[in-house]
Amino acid sequence: MTSLKVVPQKGKTIYEFYRKRPLKQKNNVRGSSGRRISFNPDIVAFMEEEGHTRILEELCHNEWIIFKSTPLFKVPQNKKGFSEISDKLSRIMSLGELSYVVNVEEVCGLRGSLADHSALKITLHVSYHSRVGETPILIAFFLGVDTKDINLYSENTSVLPVLLISGHRKAVSGLVESLQIVFDSSISKACFHEDELRWMFALWSGFESSPKRNTVYMDYKLPPSVKGIKLLQVAVSYTDLLSIWNSVHSTSESEFTLKEMKTFYSKLYDHLETVYGIHFSSLALNVFSLPTVTFHQNGTINIHEVKYLKNMIGYLTERFQNNLQAAPRIGVQLESFL
Repeated sequence: MTSLKVVPQKGKTIYEFYRKRPLKQKNNVRGSSGRRISFNPDIVAFMEEEGHTRILEELCHNEWIIFKSTPLFKVPQNKKGFSEISDKLSRIMSLGELSYVVNVEEVCGLRGSLADHSALKITLHVSYHSRVGETPILIAFFLGVDTKDINLYSENTSVLPVLLISGHRKAVSGLVESLQIVFDSSISKACFHEDELRWMFALWSGFESSPKRNTVYMDYKLPPSVKGIKLLQVAVSYTDLLSIWNSVHSTSESEFTLKEMKTFYSKLYDHLETVYGIHFSSLALNVFSLPTVTFHQNGTINIHEVKYLKNMIGYLTERFQNNLQAAPRIGVQLESFL
């Protein structure tokens, strides 16, 4: 069992976080037998969203590396606090060859409900001879949509399990390490099993849109026994894919069941076998590109339509929180050591 220890402010309770052991299910699919398809924000989150559409659009049409995070401690509650933590991150990041200016701010419009914590936006600029570059070399967001309630007896704590980072790859690891120090958190790059990709592709295939292209692409890994070719890209009409999805799932149901998922792939593979003459059921899905989103197994996402942004972030929030839970029974008061 891998333990992730997080120490809050002095005088508060120590919690240990640990990854839950995956449930044993057929096809190694974790969690319940169904997954939620859509998500609608409550009235408070909806009003925030209406007034901050620009921040939602900033998260679309860009490739993001996905990380998962334990709760963040010592999160500032005012502008002065954010200024101080930005300066601290800048100093930590500038210990190497380059100097950086980091800015951390709270942003509105990305919550799923009143109970969610506000998202955090982080920008990273290069500083050269006291001159700061105009364009950030890296942008990151801490997000949580419809998060589960976690009882944490520490002030200034935010539950934002999803961290998206886009920008200069060499600066990513340095930022992640610095964020862990500043927020007393554990952050790791998200890895997705092929079964998880199958779920996401099946769920999000039903998101209707008016695409500029009517083609869906899927990249499959070929078995090692096949020499010379590692990946096979196939294309299917978005109209045909949506027709298959609608034949499997009732629009009145908000959850996509395991049975529906299996039926969806059975029909999809029959269709692909007719077109390509290949048994796709034995191949591993590696990348899919829908009109609404492009997702890679290595943990990158590019959301193409803003109206489905919270659905997708909400899905990642749920999956990350299902794999990480608090264990308050082992909490120890720091005062007991004083």
